[in-house]
This record gives sequence, C-alpha cells and structure tokens, in this order.
Amino acid sequence: MTCDEIVLVDSLDSSMKVNNSVLRNGYYNSHFSTGFSNSMDKAICEKATELKLDNDDHRYCLIEEIPFDFNNRRVSVILRGPDEKYKIICKGAVEEILDICVKTRKFNSDTDKEDLPLSIEEKQRLLKECTELNREGYRVLAVASGIP
Repeated sequence: MTCDEIVLVDSLDSSMKVNNSVLRNGYYNSHFSTGFSNSMDKAICEKATELKLDNDDHRYCLIEEIPFDFNNRRVSVILRGPDEKYKIICKGAVEEILDICVKTRKFNSDTDKEDLPLSIEEKQRLLKECTELNREGYRVLAVASGIP
C-alpha cells in the first residue's frame, strides 16, 4: 500500500454499527457505475471482494445510471435484480444523500430491518457522527437505496 492509497475501514449503518448490507449496496453502486471510477470505488470493490460480498453481482443488470456531477455530489444506479424488481442505489456526499432521503434504515439484526421516517433530529445526529469521523481523518460516503 502506498501512502496515498485509500482503504475502506468500515461500512457503517445508521446506528454506526458495521454492516455488510451497506457495503454490498456501495459495491453494487461502484461495480455498475460506468462513469468516472476513482480510488474510493476501488477501495469499496476490494473490500467487498475480500469479504466475498461480490459473488452475486452477475444476478443484477444495470438499467440506468445517473452519473456523478459536482452539483449533486452523488452517483446513482438503477438495477434490476434476480426477482425482476428494480432498485436504485445512490452513493455520495453525506449531506447530499441525506437531503434526498425521507427514511432511515434501522437494522435489528442481519435479517431484521425497518425503515423509519428520517426526522430532522436523526439527520442532525447522522451529520454530527460523520463530521466527527471526518475530524478523525476518515473520508465518509453515504449509501442509500430505494425503489425508483
């Protein structure tokens, strides 16, 4: 590893707990994006491969991509899954992702999750948590998913 190489340390859910579901969605976004690839995408893909979270990407099909731009500071992909259902996955600057979200996902376990309304207080808490991670030297991206 060189001193300017980016390494993915953790993928955290809204409770700030390590969660591979978040990494898997980040991986799908990075893997299926056809536009500009960067060192963050490379780090996400490498971590997903290391944890063997990349073994079912062949079951998904890219339908549409909304490429990164410096105004929105996010990239989005729309995928069709093995169940023939569509899913949009957005990845980008925390502030920008939170601005387009209306819900937050709470994981009670690996398989038990619920989507709750994203309150102003919850949004402020998440921004504060991410600001603290930035102060500690971490680069933080947000990942969101939904049905287009």
